[in-house]
Amino acid sequence: MNFTVSVFKVLFGLCVVILSSIGSSQGEECQVENPNLSIGGSEKITLLGSIKYDMESQIKVPCGKYSFRMKFDGSMTNDIDFVLSNKKDLNQGVNIYGRVGLQSGNFSMSTDSGSRSSILDPSILKSMEPNVEINFDSPKLSILVSNTPINFIDGHVYDIDELFSTDEIYLTFGFEKQSYEITNVIFDCMRSELCDIKSEQTSEIQSTQSCHSQSDIPYFDFNTTATRDLYVLDKPIQIPCKTKDFAATLLINYVSGMSVAFTGDDGIYGKSGVIEAKLDVAVNRYRITRGKYASPRKRNYVDSSNLLSKRIEIGYIIANFKGGVLSIQLDGNHIISYKVNNFNITTIYITNNEGYGFFFTGSLTCSSYYNC
Repeated sequence: MNFTVSVFKVLFGLCVVILSSIGSSQGEECQVENPNLSIGGSEKITLLGSIKYDMESQIKVPCGKYSFRMKFDGSMTNDIDFVLSNKKDLNQGVNIYGRVGLQSGNFSMSTDSGSRSSILDPSILKSMEPNVEINFDSPKLSILVSNTPINFIDGHVYDIDELFSTDEIYLTFGFEKQSYEITNVIFDCMRSELCDIKSEQTSEIQSTQSCHSQSDIPYFDFNTTATRDLYVLDKPIQIPCKTKDFAATLLINYVSGMSVAFTGDDGIYGKSGVIEAKLDVAVNRYRITRGKYASPRKRNYVDSSNLLSKRIEIGYIIANFKGGVLSIQLDGNHIISYKVNNFNITTIYITNNEGYGFFFTGSLTCSSYYNC
């Protein structure tokens, strides 16, 4: 048996025992830090498709079956495969398969009934640290890298009742060709009612709910060729911050560039106006302007059939608003800043110059949330 994995499992047992003695005390969470996991070094292998799952890496989720978060460091030289299952025997369980494409750029999650993939350009990956998070907040399972949501799957793609037909959830790591190691593992529960598993040695475990410092922006696709609207108006991104400062991470596909609009509660065509960041990447031209649209603005977009011969990129945008200054980064590089006066940003809109494609996903970070 792999010694490192054995130590990891012992630490999980200690976590359970300690929490059972704590009972319902406030401020404690089921959390294990710093063990490493070696994937592919044992003889206990389950082959599913082309992936070999190392059963010595299997972890019984210590948070009930509805919510957990696992953080670890990977390596940009290896992709990481995992499966979330409701049974210890992967051949008998309801499974969700995931791939963290730190090397290939291919991030995916799939079930027997559907899948969702995201492909990141190597230049974007190079600007990111290999800090990985597998986040399950029922019914949504997400993959994050460097605190940036890259891919997710939810109840529209898998049968949540089937997944929850047992009282246990297991997370198992796998490999396709070569073994690898993940380090600095942190595993914790996220909501108080969810750290409630029982075992032969412990009583019911209690934990406390913590306020997340980050909220996800869900995936959506869009086609503005029909309406010719300037932005994707039916997909506003609301900023849930008590204070004015925020940071937004946005991933969108494009050919020539994209635009990001920052507005008040009255939207793109409201009286308070709009602050626009126009990022024409193909010609290396970036600008931020402030103004008002007196009437709905239309524009001509590229016909989607003409995009097949184009090279489609993925823009990794960070919009940071702090101390009255709006700063924009693209693919890890600062490109432009703008001083904002007498303007309360509450909503973000985004589109690419082609008007056809998809917004991968993103996240918003606040120093203080309304719901906390």
